[in-house]
Amino acid sequence: MKGGAEKAWLSQMFNDSYTDEEWNNFMNDFVGNYYMFMKDNSVAYICLDWRRNHELIKVIKDNGFKLSNVIVRDKVVHGL
Repeated sequence: MKGGAEKAWLSQMFNDSYTDEEWNNFMNDFVGNYYMFMKDNSVAYICLDWRRNHELIKVIKDNGFKLSNVIVRDKVVHGL
């Protein structure tokens, strides 16, 4: 690992330290900025862990997107 780091591969993806409020602010900022810079009639693909899907859908709708489909990928092996 780079710099002698002892963390497992992809460990930064788990156990983040966001509070619920910080997470909601992050998602609203991200989706709001995404929407603001898109051209009319564009399509967006936003990937997120399925366990937070209910949060993402609300934020998408609250920030002006028209939700037409939700794609759920069934990954058998994490990291591929």
